[in-house]
Amino acid sequence: MSKIYAPVILIVEDDSAIARMIAAMLRGEGYQVQIAPDAETAIAELPAVRPALITLDLSLPGLSAAAFLEQLRAAPHTATLAVILITAEQAIRPDIRALADDLLPKPFGMDELIAQVQATMSRAGSGWMQAVA
Repeated sequence: MSKIYAPVILIVEDDSAIARMIAAMLRGEGYQVQIAPDAETAIAELPAVRPALITLDLSLPGLSAAAFLEQLRAAPHTATLAVILITAEQAIRPDIRALADDLLPKPFGMDELIAQVQATMSRAGSGWMQAVA
């Protein structure tokens, strides 16, 4: 029996209700999803999760989204990993914006999220894929 492969998306979001909403939308489109409540957890899970894309909340407790992005971009195995920065903030520092592939302003709907994920992944390449049971 052949396996079906689907991109894994890592959701880095400290608000569990928002994380669950994003996860449900993405699972509905056939993506595999992992949730990390903060940047430290996301960094620890990266080797095992091997995401094709990360959605990253700008306002995280602990390690900031900016520091997380800097670490991602500095490491050879994650330097080109696609990242969508999700935020309700209107003014985003240019240096932070430059480290992300795309920006999705809150609030957003399902169609906006899915379109942004698909566009970002098509520009970034397929990334890591995981087998679906």
